[in-house]
Amino acid sequence: MLNQVNQLVSLSGVKMKSLVRWSASLGLIGSVLLGQLLPGMNRAIALPAEEIMKKLESVLVFTITNAEGTPLIASVTNDEREASIASFFMSQRDAEQFVQKIEQQNPELAGNTQVVPVSLAKVYELEQANANNPERLEFAFIPVQQQVQFAAEELQQEGQEIPQSNGMPLFNGVPLFYATIGPEQGYLTIEQNGEQLIPIFFNREQLESMLTRVREQQPDLAPSIDVRVSNLDKVIEELENNDDPAVTKIVLVPSTETLEYLQSLPQPAQP
Repeated sequence: MLNQVNQLVSLSGVKMKSLVRWSASLGLIGSVLLGQLLPGMNRAIALPAEEIMKKLESVLVFTITNAEGTPLIASVTNDEREASIASFFMSQRDAEQFVQKIEQQNPELAGNTQVVPVSLAKVYELEQANANNPERLEFAFIPVQQQVQFAAEELQQEGQEIPQSNGMPLFNGVPLFYATIGPEQGYLTIEQNGEQLIPIFFNREQLESMLTRVREQQPDLAPSIDVRVSNLDKVIEELENNDDPAVTKIVLVPSTETLEYLQSLPQPAQP
């Protein structure tokens, strides 16, 4: 367990230069061409771990550490089994608010906790490396509540019943949003550098912004566009196991908050 915590500490050294460059390219979605990609067009092999990590590296999650950079680990007992859990927030603001809450409840921690960005690719790498360890550290990803609400609304429109807790919808995992088009429900794609890509968004608003442009530019397509909901675990599972070539075209679009955070960082010096 200690070794895993040490590995997690090292994850905070995010390669911000490459993240800024990669995320900036994803932020140009408004200038690309649109198309459609049908699933099952040919066969291919599932993605290797290295390719999956490339797709995850543009996504930042935020964990809480002490002043020395050691992550705060929670111990939870479930079904007579004790698990050690490291939490990762999808929103930096949510993580900061959580820090304020725990410091109010535990004044001795005031000034001794901090929010640290971590690339989702690095978290995935650590999770894979310790998958067979019975004492492995568990990871919990905390979604943005507003996006959970959006996901619940979309699923309810599809006729699904969404359970509630304290007046809030319950959703399994971190919600993701994408669009399909046409009677065959092909994936709505963007074209970037001559390649068709399937954008999947952490923010419902970013998808809607793209769809607004589609409806304005191609109003005949508007009636056949549908918003779909998935979750982060399911998409990663598809990347790992699905041999449909459409899966290789998936690109995870960082949230607006993450893009703004990356843009606020000092820009790398030009060689």
